[in-house]
Amino acid sequence: MRRDASVSEIAEEIGFGDNPKYFSLVFKKYTGLTPSEFRRKQGGASAG
Repeated sequence: MRRDASVSEIAEEIGFGDNPKYFSLVFKKYTGLTPSEFRRKQGGASAG
């Protein structure tokens, strides 16, 4: 998975289809952070 992939691209690649909002909800449930917040804390590429 590319570090510069958007949240939407990641959601689709891991099986959330075209539902990045649901992916974000599940991600936050398990990590306590949104994907964008997680990426910023990790010093990754800008989220999208």
